[in-house]
Order: sequence, then structure tokens, then C-alpha cells
Amino acid sequence: MRILLSALALVIPRLILCAVISVPSPSEVHHEDQDGQLPGVWSQEPGHPVHALFRRGPGDGITYAPVGTPGEIDN
Repeated sequence: MRILLSALALVIPRLILCAVISVPSPSEVHHEDQDGQLPGVWSQEPGHPVHALFRRGPGDGITYAPVGTPGEIDN
């Protein structure tokens, strides 16, 4: 038991030291700056299937309460 505790006393600080050394400091992290504008079109084209996920308006099959109307709260 005493040998096991001695071994752990030697190993655990070394494991912690290895973990601390392996984490890069903020000064070592490299980010490249990119000059320029975003592409002219950064959204999906009007016929893309993603628009069906966020459809809201006339003809979507849902009747919405007027804006500013208090909603129902389920308790």
C-alpha cells in the first residue's frame, strides 16, 4: 500500500504538469485576418428546401394571433 501511494505521489504531479504544458497559450493561437466583404449572396436561393423550415406568412396553413396579443401559458 505504501509503495502504491509513493508511486501515485510521483505520477500525479507529472500528469498534471503534462496536461498544463500541452495547452497552448493564447499568444500561440494563430488567426488569419481576411480582408474583404462577404459574398454577394450568403443566403439560400428562394426555391431551396430550407425555406420550408422557416415559412411563416400568407399561405403557410397556420393562423397566427395578431402581433401584441398575449399568448396562452400552460402550467
